[in-house]
Amino acid sequence: MASGSEEVLDAAVAGIPEVARIISSLPLEDRASALSMAERSYLRTAKNLGGADDLAQRWASAVMYRLREQVEERVLAKSKLLTALYEELVGTPIAVGISESATGTTEDASAEIIEQDTHFGKVEPYRE
Repeated sequence: MASGSEEVLDAAVAGIPEVARIISSLPLEDRASALSMAERSYLRTAKNLGGADDLAQRWASAVMYRLREQVEERVLAKSKLLTALYEELVGTPIAVGISESATGTTEDASAEIIEQDTHFGKVEPYRE
């Protein structure tokens, strides 16, 4: 691959945090397909830039590893933030449950508890 191709691949890698932000903000059931689409796009980009199939596949796999890692980190951080906010507002700790997977393979028990709690919608805003 030529140096212009390297610049394109470098730009794709530099864009991983933004792609991770977008995918992690999707509903749980949509993340697996979004990750699959991202992988196909990275692979197609590497192949279109003249990379051999095995080289393009290795590059796309490495990029996807970093992308999945960043999506998981964002999902975990969001889950921790929502749990802390819920516990502060309601005053009741959430039981430890199944953690949410970025790929959508398990359900997020804490989010389900928050959604089902009838007290959550009745919290009065703070007034001085």
